This record gives sequence, C-alpha cells and structure tokens, in this order.
Amino acid sequence: NILEFRGLESLDNLDVDVRHAAVAALEKIGNKRAARTLINALNDWQVRESATEALEKIGKPAVSLLNQALKNQDPEISQNAKNIIAQIKLANIKPVKHEKFIDNCPACGRG
Repeated sequence: NILEFRGLESLDNLDVDVRHAAVAALEKIGNKRAARTLINALNDWQVRESATEALEKIGKPAVSLLNQALKNQDPEISQNAKNIIAQIKLANIKPVKHEKFIDNCPACGRG
C-alpha cells in the first residue's frame, strides 16, 4: 500500500512534524503492517508517545507484534510494549451488566 510506504518513508524524515503526521496516517491505516512500522517508531523518542497512542487505538491487530517487542533489548521499548498491551486489554474488557436490584421486601412495604 502506497500510504504505508509513505508512512514508513516519512518516519525517517528529519522534521518531527512530518514524523508525527506519518504516525497519524499509519494509525488511520490501522492494520498489522502499520502496527509493525509504529512499533519501530517507538525507537524515536520524539514520536514515541504518538506511536504508543496509535498502537493502543489499533488494538488487537498490534498485539502479536507487541508480544515480539517485549523481547527487545532496549528496556524502554519492551516496557512500552508491555504497557501498550495492557492498555489494549483494558480497552477490550466488556463491562459486567448488573441486573437491576429489586427490593422485594413485603415486611418493609416494598415489593
């Protein structure tokens, strides 16, 4: 995909604004290939936060790649991958539906 290629190419740009725009474009693409490129962007301290947020929004397609990034020798990258996985898991937890509490107490005059 040409957009993915341009995103990858733009992440090498010296201008940090161009790199941030590339991260945003890859987030919109949102597939596994974009996630792979964003994981590589975690090496760039200037776009790391944006790349982290983008990976969290991509979600499940990024998890298997993030699991691989857990083995990265750079502790900052591996910790970041761990945090992103945790955020993705939290985002996918479905809330428990509670039944309405019915107060059925004839002795109290309710129910």
